[in-house]
Amino acid sequence: MKEHHDEYGYTIPALLDAGHEYVARAGARVTPEAAVFVHGELIYLGRIDDRYVDLGKERPAARRHDLEEVLAAVAAGKIPERREAAAIGCAIENLQ
Repeated sequence: MKEHHDEYGYTIPALLDAGHEYVARAGARVTPEAAVFVHGELIYLGRIDDRYVDLGKERPAARRHDLEEVLAAVAAGKIPERREAAAIGCAIENLQ
């Protein structure tokens, strides 16, 4: 996980959810896929940004930063309505 985290230049903390407790709670299906909870309620599930358009196909830079938008709204004291943005990545194995 650390190697992948460093390879992609992520600066946010990472947590290994080996038991898929958070995966199940969020309903995550692929990695990377972000989930944002506010007061225990899921308000966002989906891509971090739109850099990847398909598996192995990426833009030089993201045009939309979905996770950043959600987190900025929460930091500003606004709780956005729940939304999802399809994430592109590897399937999370052993989903039940």
